[in-house]
Amino acid sequence: MLMKTKSIVKFVRAVSIFLAVFLCILGLSVSLAHDTNTPTPPDTAEKNTDTVDVPQTSGEQQTIHHVPGGDPGREYTDYLATSGGRLELPVSGASGYASVATDIHETSDTSSAVVGSLVPGECFRIISEEGELWHIVSDDAKGFIPHKFCFINLPDVIPSIVYNATNAKASLFLSSGKKIPGVSGEKLFDAYSYNERLGREEYIMPVLYLMAPKICSAQQAALAEGNTLVIYETFRPAETQKNVAKFLRLLADVDPEVNAGIATPPWSLGWFIATGVSNHQRGYAIDVTLAKVTESETAFIGDYIYTDVSGYEELAMPTAMHELSYAAACLKSPVSGSSKTAWKRATPAPTMNDQAFLLQKICTDAGMTPLASEWWHFNDLDAAGEVKDSKNTGNYFLNTVMSKVPE
Repeated sequence: MLMKTKSIVKFVRAVSIFLAVFLCILGLSVSLAHDTNTPTPPDTAEKNTDTVDVPQTSGEQQTIHHVPGGDPGREYTDYLATSGGRLELPVSGASGYASVATDIHETSDTSSAVVGSLVPGECFRIISEEGELWHIVSDDAKGFIPHKFCFINLPDVIPSIVYNATNAKASLFLSSGKKIPGVSGEKLFDAYSYNERLGREEYIMPVLYLMAPKICSAQQAALAEGNTLVIYETFRPAETQKNVAKFLRLLADVDPEVNAGIATPPWSLGWFIATGVSNHQRGYAIDVTLAKVTESETAFIGDYIYTDVSGYEELAMPTAMHELSYAAACLKSPVSGSSKTAWKRATPAPTMNDQAFLLQKICTDAGMTPLASEWWHFNDLDAAGEVKDSKNTGNYFLNTVMSKVPE
């Protein structure tokens, strides 16, 4: 009996040893298989430098890695996403302009000491934005100003738009297809300068800061459909405005066809070129058309990226840009230019085509209002309401920039 018991014990021990060895071998095999299929840790993984890694959360700092054409060791910011679509680049480093006489305060407390002042039309550089104030530096002072009545240079904050200020080079103004002596083909004012921020020469295109986000919104809608805005005019000096009106009237006095184009009821001269202070002087009007993007690329300004449109073809519109006659009207008859909705109830002009309607939709969806007499002209009536008490007359020229790369 004792011998039987010893045999059983030996057998159990042998089985136990065998099972232990088997389980060890099995565990090692599973571990090796697991290690073979484990992804490479992030810090040693092979990186694809041909992709753009863009976070999806808007309204926060949007840091982007692996930008084609960018510095591989540099992080870039998509400010358009960071700002919630408000602007493509920050105002820091952009050129601004005073539309009225403005005191510069020592601190962001507007009751603080006045350390300088800006005259209407004076250029300055924006350092930063603090609520309704800008921290700025001018040629003579550094401090804080309210930005309500200030212009901002559009190319500094929406660089993807194509800018073509032909009145600052060779004016396109015609009337009934005829040249206006003293105007057509002439350089009407200076607005072209080297822009350090952009690293190239560019037109100076100021609008009220209040209007800039709407223009940016319109541009993003255009880009989403493979198009781009092409802006021909923003601020127009009052002197230029008066001269164009004067020379157009002189031509109409001797040319019946031109006179018919601007004076056949219900139209009149003032619908095609204002004889007093216009919305262009006030800073809440743009002359714009639409173009098909044929070439674009990601571009860089400091630590920021944006879309650079390097090739485009303008879409066919009812008339050439700046044709001063009722042939260019977007509505069959005039409606109040101070109403946001009157144009919606009006009959479109028979000359309006699909491309002009598309431009109109892009701009009005962004909150701008069309001018009845010009398919290319759009106003920001919200901005107009904000500055209705402004004493801005537009009797100055905006022909300098102080723009720097944003920090």
